[in-house]
Amino acid sequence: MAVQLIDVPIYNTTMRIPFAYLKGYQHPNCYPGLIPGNTAYSGILEQRVQACLLRWYLFPSKRAIFTPSFVDIGCADGVYSVLAKQRGYEVIGFDPIAGLCELYRHNTGGECLNVALSDSDESHLHIGKWGTHYIKVSEKPAERYEKVPAAHLDAFLLSPDIIKIDVEGMAAKVLAGGVETVQKAKVLVIELHSPEETEGVTFVLEDWKWQFITETHIIAVKPDMKLPKDYEAQWRI
Repeated sequence: MAVQLIDVPIYNTTMRIPFAYLKGYQHPNCYPGLIPGNTAYSGILEQRVQACLLRWYLFPSKRAIFTPSFVDIGCADGVYSVLAKQRGYEVIGFDPIAGLCELYRHNTGGECLNVALSDSDESHLHIGKWGTHYIKVSEKPAERYEKVPAAHLDAFLLSPDIIKIDVEGMAAKVLAGGVETVQKAKVLVIELHSPEETEGVTFVLEDWKWQFITETHIIAVKPDMKLPKDYEAQWRI
């Protein structure tokens, strides 16, 4: 299915996106002191998450021996990876839709793996076809689904500093298939889409003793990381 693409100015650069996504990229930048450029992705809630990351966590240590790593799961066209790369991070994306993987590579220059991450033991899952805006994931085929490879995050042996997850209700399953990888990270950013997903994710992270910076869109940090002094008053969402 043909998908119309368009180049848009954002974050002091240009990103190629599906035309259907354009409305999400036309928002004025509400945090110009933190988010680069005049335009930013999505409205105030998403921008607060971006600004919180840029304020507190997307600052590689000058003493670091290795380049920090940002793993973008459900990366789509790479909004968060673009910001991370501008701050000196190596980026890698995962997305089950091949067309979005191509856009991610174009926008970030980073690697993107065309797989559906889960805790499933199935070798393949089924996801809404490119261009249909039908983004549910299933283990069974259906008319509007296409078959994509499935994998556990731990199979890729990554050592990320920050992991972002936006997988349309599948976040708890991604965590369950990536226990070892997640424990290597310092910061998690997870977009939540339903009460069921929220319950599953918070249960797992609370069991692992992670600290929550925000809740509506979760930002969580490892237990041994210090919380920002003003996060409660200024950044809790």
